[in-house]
Amino acid sequence: MIKSGIKNTIAFWISVMLIIAIFSCFESYSAGNTRQEEKVVRVGYFQDYATILEPANEGSMGYGYDYLQEIAKYTGWNYQFIKCSWDEGITLLREGKIDIFGPMQKTEEREIFFDFPNVQMGMEYGVLFADKNSGILYEDLDYFNGMRVGTEKENYYTGVMEEYCKEKGIRVTYVYTDAVDIGKELKAGLYDTYITGDLQAIPDTTVVARLSFEPYYYATTKGNREIVEGINNALKNIFRNDKYFEQKLYEKYFSNRDISKPGITKSEAELIKKYKKLTVGCDSNSRPLQYFDETTGQTSGISMDILKEVANLCGLEFEFIPMDGKSARQLEKADLWVGSFNHNGLKNLEYTDTYLNVPMLLVSDKLVNLSDKLTIAMYSYDGKNGAQLLKEYPQFSVDKYATADEAFQSFKMKKADAMFVPAYTYDELEQVNNQELYCVYATDIKCRMNIGISERFPKEMINILNKGIASLDNDVINTIIYKNTSAGAYNGSISMLVKDNAWLVLGLVTVFFVLLLIVIEASNKRLKSVLYIDSSTGKSSLAKFRMDARALLNNAKPDEYMLVSIDVNNFKYINDIYGYETGNQVLKILAEHIEMILPGEIILTTRRSADNFVFISKTCNKDKIFESMSDDQHLRRDVQEILGPDYNLTLSIGVYVIHQPMKNISVMLDYANIAKKTVKGRVGNPIAEYTPEMDQHMELKKKITVGMEAGLLHGEFITCMQPKYSLADEKLIGAEVLVRWKHPELGMLSPLLFIPLFEENGFIEKLDMYIFETTCKMIQKWNKATIDKIPRISVNISRVTLGRKNLVKELKEITEKYEIQTNDMEIEITEGTLERNADRIIKIINDLKSVGFYVSIDDFGSGYSSLSILKDMPADIIKIDKEFLSETFDSQKGKKIINSIIKMSKELKLETVAEGIETREQAEALKAMNCDVAQGYYFARPMHPEEFESMILRSN
Repeated sequence: MIKSGIKNTIAFWISVMLIIAIFSCFESYSAGNTRQEEKVVRVGYFQDYATILEPANEGSMGYGYDYLQEIAKYTGWNYQFIKCSWDEGITLLREGKIDIFGPMQKTEEREIFFDFPNVQMGMEYGVLFADKNSGILYEDLDYFNGMRVGTEKENYYTGVMEEYCKEKGIRVTYVYTDAVDIGKELKAGLYDTYITGDLQAIPDTTVVARLSFEPYYYATTKGNREIVEGINNALKNIFRNDKYFEQKLYEKYFSNRDISKPGITKSEAELIKKYKKLTVGCDSNSRPLQYFDETTGQTSGISMDILKEVANLCGLEFEFIPMDGKSARQLEKADLWVGSFNHNGLKNLEYTDTYLNVPMLLVSDKLVNLSDKLTIAMYSYDGKNGAQLLKEYPQFSVDKYATADEAFQSFKMKKADAMFVPAYTYDELEQVNNQELYCVYATDIKCRMNIGISERFPKEMINILNKGIASLDNDVINTIIYKNTSAGAYNGSISMLVKDNAWLVLGLVTVFFVLLLIVIEASNKRLKSVLYIDSSTGKSSLAKFRMDARALLNNAKPDEYMLVSIDVNNFKYINDIYGYETGNQVLKILAEHIEMILPGEIILTTRRSADNFVFISKTCNKDKIFESMSDDQHLRRDVQEILGPDYNLTLSIGVYVIHQPMKNISVMLDYANIAKKTVKGRVGNPIAEYTPEMDQHMELKKKITVGMEAGLLHGEFITCMQPKYSLADEKLIGAEVLVRWKHPELGMLSPLLFIPLFEENGFIEKLDMYIFETTCKMIQKWNKATIDKIPRISVNISRVTLGRKNLVKELKEITEKYEIQTNDMEIEITEGTLERNADRIIKIINDLKSVGFYVSIDDFGSGYSSLSILKDMPADIIKIDKEFLSETFDSQKGKKIINSIIKMSKELKLETVAEGIETREQAEALKAMNCDVAQGYYFARPMHPEEFESMILRSN
């Protein structure tokens, strides 16, 4: 029995071991199959050119390596890295022996052999490297002319160097190398400089020229769609999740390299040598930004430390002189200035770019309603900040003080309800007066700190300082701020304090904690009230919303929730007409109605600013919520009880479905706001859901806004002429000046893309005046060419420009400057202009006519008020809108309407122009209706002024 039991036990364990062995074999087999199924991608890399760096004992790392690993998160690829020279990599990729190689630029020649992703992976500079001890100065063209440039056979930047040489009028000799050790070859003098992209790391070198700024890609063998589509999909997701991914990666690996330091030209180096040491006038009592430290006898502060970095980067020395900003003679001692007197006490200064943006805060010792009429004690470096504050809060009254201390004392004496101060100055005041509990209100206003430069210095000095400012490292700036603010100011003295006063410190700490426990409970409610409650609505503050939203979304699934942003349309007018108290009542009603849209389903709600509310709810309730918000009769009725039965409240609503719950809350809010902006002013559905395309549209708007001033300066706005013809005999009788923008990055832009934006930001005034003057120059040129009869030329003037003070006088002066008769020109204003302040527009038209200009009403038929005010409008011409024409011309009823407009115009002695004529039939029909003038593709497309000049000569 015992033996039998032993046998059974042995048999059992043998069976168990066999089963384990079988499963182990199966798992090994499965794992082997899995490994076979995993995609292994072969990556060729050129040592030290972005992709792979191999420091001893640290494994693989680098900019490109991290980039490829991020791509692998979306593709599931494993990489096999193959080291090669540039020429070898190109050959291996062409033959399909590797799958990916780069970074490289996309060219027509390379696209014959390689496929590239749809989206660029980043941008790199084309640069010239030189040995750091070579003594070659930045863009020293005298030295460059005739120098030897190292390169490789397939180097894209060789072509860029050729273009640079043509532009600068120099010649170079190329030395071809296999680029095994460029730094060593430069030191040995095999060539003077080496041309490549700035993603390449070359030890012991310096950059002596930046030639271009180029997009780059990783390429694959022609026809390898799996790799291309994998990269395309990965990049789409990478940039959707973090549009700054590449920028952050670049800063991680390249921000401290010599490429980021300013390039100083030969002439700039000579100027630095001449003005090596400069005196800098600065505020003496603006801690911690800049102040005189009595313990050290030196000027200190955030500004001083940043400017020392700028000086170091530029090769300059700064001597700081404390000033009170009141004595002009004292101010004149300095070469450069920073501080409040930078804007107030001196004239004829030139200014550098901004070296630091400091957020401005409103600080009070009690809860205040920012919609109320408050008195603000203000201290600011930038004199413009007061105007910005009043623009954002026109109900405020502002008392300005010379120093932060004076503003603070006024506030403490109850002469002001709140202070308006730079954030770092507030931190200092809070430390000094730490027994007080302050309510802090953030604003969108920034104090932009820059350097004022005396006019006695050459303009190049600004360029030198701007190069230093542009090269400042953000980490260095953050360290400086930390060191100078209270958080870091006393670190050095803590150990000494404890050592010298150990028992006293122990007693104080004990007392402190006892008191803290007593005070915490009493102050907690007040703190929560300040931080967590919106005083205008009584609901959660934005800070509380952010905190609760993060807690909610930490455990959320993708697309489970949505964030909604709501604006009250024209809320400013409610405040202006009915007062701020009534405006606050409307806000409270809206806050209550948001929570009642779908009871229990609106999870978090807050007011972000003014009339902007946001809330989070479940995405599954999206349709019900949208339906309720689109037509909330209860809300309208409650608002009408306050504002009157004729007031119709409308909203603009943007929605972001939270695809990635871990995304930053601020980014989610931005996405919802981007969607909301697309429905501002829309008639009908007031709701839009965010899509990545909207972000692209906003990026386009940013590029247009950023580039508009430079575009005007560099002549990128060009004019075209569209001829006008008499319908009676089809003879040329005039032309309209049209504008196009030849943008250096975006290409030729239609005015539909930029004119509405320019009307919003006011830049349209500059553009209108520029186009008018350009047109006058053109007419003067034709006059000097003795063209017998120049037809009347019409120029568009925006509704914004019509509000310009002394507009008619300026236009008249420009025509006199170019010896142009005003009756040779026609001013076109759009019909939409007439909807606002018709009496004022009538006066402007009369003024234009009084000095001889013809005036036409453009886009007639597109507005609501045409017929009602046309009888009072002293214009000479009406232009029938082409959209109105195309929409109505195909029906008998439409033709009757057009015929009536033309007939009425004749009775009012107005000339009629039909725009957008595209067919012979349209032209004949309009001629039969006695329309005077036609303009459109049937007769002539818009053309260059030179072509129009030839047309005038032929017609004469």
